[in-house]
Amino acid sequence: DVPTGELPRHMLLSVDRHLVQTIVPGTRLTVMGIYSIYQSSGSSA
Repeated sequence: DVPTGELPRHMLLSVDRHLVQTIVPGTRLTVMGIYSIYQSSGSSA
């Protein structure tokens, strides 16, 4: 959990289309888009 007013240092990002297998782990990215929270179908939380 990220405290209110703080920026996350790490974030899980799901990509598709042209970013798949283009970005390697450890690469710093600037990402612009819509941040949304969803519950995956396998999660019990």
